Parts: sequence; C-alpha cells; structure tokens
Amino acid sequence: MLARSFKTATDLGIVEAEYDSLITVLHMLERGELVEVPRSERFNVSVPNGFCMSSVSHKSACGTVGCIMGWCQIVTKNNRLFDFYDGSKRPQQVAELFMFGDERRHAVTLDQATRGLSNYLMTGNARWDDVLRSQ
Repeated sequence: MLARSFKTATDLGIVEAEYDSLITVLHMLERGELVEVPRSERFNVSVPNGFCMSSVSHKSACGTVGCIMGWCQIVTKNNRLFDFYDGSKRPQQVAELFMFGDERRHAVTLDQATRGLSNYLMTGNARWDDVLRSQ
C-alpha cells in the first residue's frame, strides 16, 4: 500500500496545532479507537470514546462523545482550537470539513467521517458529496 501524502498546514490554511490534531483524530478513527454513536445517543456519554458528527463534544466522568472538531479539541485539551469566532479568516473548506450548517452531518457514519477527513488532509476538500454517495 502506498503512503498517503497530506497537504501541509499552510496549504490548508490552518495552524500546526490544528493540523496535528486532525492527523491524530484520523489515526484514532482508522485504528478503531473511536466508537460510532448514533445521533439519538449523542448525549449518552457512557461511551468512553464515542464519535458522532451530530455532537461537537459532550463529556462526563464516564465517557465522551464528539465529532471531528470535538475530538481535535479533546486530544489537544484546547477548546479554542478551530475557533471560528476569534476574528481570523478561515478557509471555507475547514468549515465544510466540520459540516457546519449541513444537515447531512446527522447521518455521517464513522467510516464516512474517516474518508472525509482523509480527503481533506490529502486534497484540502472533504468531498462530502462523494463520500456520502458511496457506501
């Protein structure tokens, strides 16, 4: 298998900490360290490492459920990571990666999130239309 080639943080228009967190979360998804949680259970934080694109992040002493951005914030212990309200100009593609305002995010599976994140890191675009069309 050929190694993937990711764009750089500069290419993606994000800072190194954000870039590193995206790669960390991608590897967590690929290794099966995150467990898919259905939308209806997104507030059920009894799962230690829950993943759901419908939930930025919810934590308790028993567990955590988060989306791509939520897990980036969790692994870095930085709730301001990917802060879209800090006045900085953000590339549209990073907002699209997190599916802000896109109701389709509620149906995204863990596998689809993995493919979308990988696409983003390799091309700068999650290509959600393609990812969600293919099963």
